[in-house]
Amino acid sequence: MISEATCGSIVSLHRLHYTNAQIARELRIAKPTVTRWVERYKREGNLEARPRTGRPRCTTTQDDQNIKSSIKNNPSSTSLNIKEDHNLRCTIQTVHNRLHSFNLRARKPAKKPYLTEPNMEKRMEYALNYSDKPASFWENVIFLNEKTFYDTSKATNVWRQPGTRFIINHL
Repeated sequence: MISEATCGSIVSLHRLHYTNAQIARELRIAKPTVTRWVERYKREGNLEARPRTGRPRCTTTQDDQNIKSSIKNNPSSTSLNIKEDHNLRCTIQTVHNRLHSFNLRARKPAKKPYLTEPNMEKRMEYALNYSDKPASFWENVIFLNEKTFYDTSKATNVWRQPGTRFIINHL
């Protein structure tokens, strides 16, 4: 599949009376590809995408946006909860597929407690006060203001994009 820009370039060069071989060399694509797009342009007069076969989507664009906003507001929602909250007439798997199409994946939350604003300020103050110390000093520093309690009775997942593991609402 080639981009719309490349298709436009093919047609532009064709209008400038370039041969298919010249267009192929210029754009570094296969000659049969150039021939196919030139013939299609001559036949249809445009390069618009044709309607495709297949089953129509059971969710609308608005439904998809509602699914996305639900996860943004509550990353630990399940596909079933989203389906029920928005009265969607589709399967749970479809909701799951839509979440995947937004580059969201269900992952276990990171077992890292978030720091409160005062804790972060205290750490920064400490680090600035001792910023001239060597690395060996910092190897012996332990911050004791963190406590972690986990309820492992219920497995939970968080829908998130790659690289957002330690964002506070994903913990």
